[in-house]
Amino acid sequence: MSTDDRNDDDAARSNPTPEDRAPHTTTPEVVRPTGISWVTVAFGLICLTVSGLVLTLQLSELRVDWELVLPGFVITAGAVLMVLGALALMKGRSEDEAH
Repeated sequence: MSTDDRNDDDAARSNPTPEDRAPHTTTPEVVRPTGISWVTVAFGLICLTVSGLVLTLQLSELRVDWELVLPGFVITAGAVLMVLGALALMKGRSEDEAH
């Protein structure tokens, strides 16, 4: 290697181009989930159930005492949310321990 080549290399290092000064960042690869979205399936089933109940109540002579049904529904929904939350916490902790 000649002295001229070394001088050119030194000059290139002391005067970097804008591309050299820009931080070299890489964008993370996006991982898309595959398979069935169980949340969407559950939501669809809940909507179908509610719409079936509403249709049944509208087309029949059946009357509902909402003072009894509504608190039961709220209590049941709360219990389901508590169970699902506990399962999610247990699943999250087991995945953390695996790493």
